[in-house]
Amino acid sequence: MCYDPQQLQTYYFCTGEGWYNADAAIGAGVWKSTDAGNSWQQLPATDTSLFSYCQDIDVHPATSDIYVATSASGLMRSQDGGASFKKVLHVPGSQNNSICDVEFTKNGSIFATTGIFQAGAVYFSETGDSGTWVKQTNGFPTSGIFRVEMATAPSNDSVAYAIAGNTTDYGIKGFYKTIDKGNTWFTIPDPGGDLQFAKRQAWYDIIIAVDPNDENTVVAGGLHQWRSKDGGTTWNRLTHGNPDSSDYQYTHVDQHAILFRNSDTVYFGNDGGVWKSGNFTNEFPDIYERNLGYRVTQYYASALHPAASNLTIIG
Repeated sequence: MCYDPQQLQTYYFCTGEGWYNADAAIGAGVWKSTDAGNSWQQLPATDTSLFSYCQDIDVHPATSDIYVATSASGLMRSQDGGASFKKVLHVPGSQNNSICDVEFTKNGSIFATTGIFQAGAVYFSETGDSGTWVKQTNGFPTSGIFRVEMATAPSNDSVAYAIAGNTTDYGIKGFYKTIDKGNTWFTIPDPGGDLQFAKRQAWYDIIIAVDPNDENTVVAGGLHQWRSKDGGTTWNRLTHGNPDSSDYQYTHVDQHAILFRNSDTVYFGNDGGVWKSGNFTNEFPDIYERNLGYRVTQYYASALHPAASNLTIIG
């Protein structure tokens, strides 16, 4: 979900789970609101199988162009508010159609990543136009990876971070950083080690975000949540998925979203819903659940009442 920085009442969300999890749901394209979410309309141009599984959606902060990362149809762009879309990044070869992530730099350049159980890579373009995307190869792995998740530093146009999954064991291939807008990349430490960060679920639950005011404060989520305050040189674990843990505070496992409102207020999305910190600059920030009224339920089991005449169902 995202909004248009040039039109603050205009919001978009895209649909469909394309990570190939067993319970993935097919989507219904892209939806738009022009009244800050009070009403929504499906964009007719996305009512096709090309948009059945959309992994990311972002609106360019200067041009209002809409970018949609699809799992099988490449990177789609609209320059007319969603009335029509055109494919701007479709890497040659059947193993490169999936787009995982789209990120803008501070000054409006664009990164896009590929790899949903397919060949993973990072691409960069100054304009987003078709034919202008350059694959990042200087210091970034060119084989052995699939899903790549990225984050750019809102305070520094040249700094970005990336996490790459490993094709062999579905763990983490590595953490990577650029300080020259993708011209060169170098490896930074992997919090938790090869398998502890995301276990064997790097295809499903990895996310990374950068403090809007500090390029060196980075938060990464896999199974749990980790933070670095020195640009990825060292990492501290923040949470644990076990409510009985005595070492870390509890948040649900499987991290999918991190959103900084400012340096102190941060929201997290995971398989347990929405979580928040209001003092994230603290050495030990509080992270707590914010699911009251959040009307989303994932059932793990269900049962029917044993009486034939009783229609009660519980879950």
